Amino acid sequence: MALNDNAYYSLEYLMNKHGLTRAQAAAMVGNFMQESTFNTGARNAGDGRDGSDSIGIGQWNGDRARNLKAFGGDNYNQLDTQLDFAVHELRGSGANGGGSEARAWKQLSAAGDDYVGATKAMISYERPQGWSPDNPTGGHGWDNRLKWAGAAYGASPEMTAQAQASSAPVAVQPEAPTVETASAETPESEDEKKGIFGLDLSLPEKVGGMETSKLLKGGKEFSELMTKKTEDVNKSIPQGGLLASRPLELKQMVSPRATLLGGARKPDEELKPWELQMAMLRGGLRGRGRV
Repeated sequence: MALNDNAYYSLEYLMNKHGLTRAQAAAMVGNFMQESTFNTGARNAGDGRDGSDSIGIGQWNGDRARNLKAFGGDNYNQLDTQLDFAVHELRGSGANGGGSEARAWKQLSAAGDDYVGATKAMISYERPQGWSPDNPTGGHGWDNRLKWAGAAYGASPEMTAQAQASSAPVAVQPEAPTVETASAETPESEDEKKGIFGLDLSLPEKVGGMETSKLLKGGKEFSELMTKKTEDVNKSIPQGGLLASRPLELKQMVSPRATLLGGARKPDEELKPWELQMAMLRGGLRGRGRV
């Protein structure tokens, strides 16, 4: 089907009255040809998402159809009125949907004299079945819209065919499931367990019948206790330097080791981890060895 008289009239009307570029006007023509072949009285009963009828050259429905009737009054079926209403939605303001399609107008303005880009902008104005913001050329009738826009623009059939091929709808691929591996712990290899010279430096779970973790904790407690004992002894020794005329008094020093395990112990009282270590240093749990 070739462009009809209403299509050619609309192309000139949009350029002359509304100052659109030829590519922008051609894009509107191409989309309205697909929607209605420029039949201002076209009606598609129940076509709207809300069940309302789609009417006019742009097949407006729902609120947009009501805005058209309010905008045009008794003349809403006139071609000029419907073209004016389309521009009103794109870049107008005020009541009856003024500027409601500003997003499509922004795209149409950016297209300039690129009729392919302008046609993508106008299919986003229409938003037919299959259209999405990320894939506008997936909308119903894209090839026809572009063919008629190309004809109105004056592009050769070969140029339009090339444009159709390069703007084919994008196939949406399902996202591949992702595997979370970043937080997984890598098992320690046997080689990593060995230290220098290939020796196995891993600790046994128990030493002398006691859990290794408790012994390590006891070692820390033992070290802290020895540090405290040393500090106490140092405090008990007079410091050098010029002192008052008091006589120097020496106190008997008691070995910290001798006091650690000294004193009476209840027969059934369990050794603390650091005491167990001291006993092992002395030569075992039976008291053999030296302090």
